[in-house]
Amino acid sequence: MPYSSSWPVALGHDYPASTTLSPEVEMQDVAEPNDKFVVAVDFGTTFSSVSYVKIPKNRPPGPVRGSEIQSIREYPEAPQLHGGPQRAEVPTESWYSNKFFWGYQVQKQLKNPANTEVHDRNRRIRWSKLLLHENPKTEDLRKELEDTLSTLGKSPRDVIADFLIQLFKHTKEQLTANEGYNEDTSVELVLCVPAMWTQKASREMQIALEMAIKASKFGSLEDFFIVSEPEAAAAYVLEEGLSRQVRIRRGETFMVCDAGGGTVVSFSTPTLVSIGR
Repeated sequence: MPYSSSWPVALGHDYPASTTLSPEVEMQDVAEPNDKFVVAVDFGTTFSSVSYVKIPKNRPPGPVRGSEIQSIREYPEAPQLHGGPQRAEVPTESWYSNKFFWGYQVQKQLKNPANTEVHDRNRRIRWSKLLLHENPKTEDLRKELEDTLSTLGKSPRDVIADFLIQLFKHTKEQLTANEGYNEDTSVELVLCVPAMWTQKASREMQIALEMAIKASKFGSLEDFFIVSEPEAAAAYVLEEGLSRQVRIRRGETFMVCDAGGGTVVSFSTPTLVSIGR
């Protein structure tokens, strides 16, 4: 779900509206010191993604539209789509060998028949998100993961942070190359978490995120918030419905189904406020 991480960006803020910028602003290649990036992270069970919107300092207040949201692409070793755009998601996988592999790098190593060491299950990490929530249905998977962590001498937050560090570094590289990001640019981080997570699970994820922020030097916990995945999805659907003139009336109830790699969550909500323009 490459755009799942963009849901909170679209609706969670009252940021500048989509306006036509002056030629001087459009021609700038470097972000101004007071520009801001809102970066949303979807750390998924099987795939992860990052979406963002750039808020120029001179734009007037107003909502951000879904059409303004961009997703990070060009992940290392990502397969090329025939005539299509680069993938906007990356496998939530890592492998600890003589060097650290992550994302599509792991899958490439697995496809190399000459590399037999990579098939050692005690080095490969998948489904690490499941370690943060004790669900009886995932007990066997978590037991296998815990055995792997014991072999590696790492905790759940360690392996999650190791993956996020690479994800943040890649995000920073892409924003620097394509959007003029620099070290003086403000970054607000948004993290989507499952609705079923306990406070303990969210706290563990926040600690892993803090470790990744410090190591990658991208973002800050002082400008960071957590949003429930289905609530963010519902907000995004409402905003997209308004922009596409979908008739959703006050008092109506609609349902969003988040069919993820590890869990499937349905979320229904009544439209309690007027959504007309």
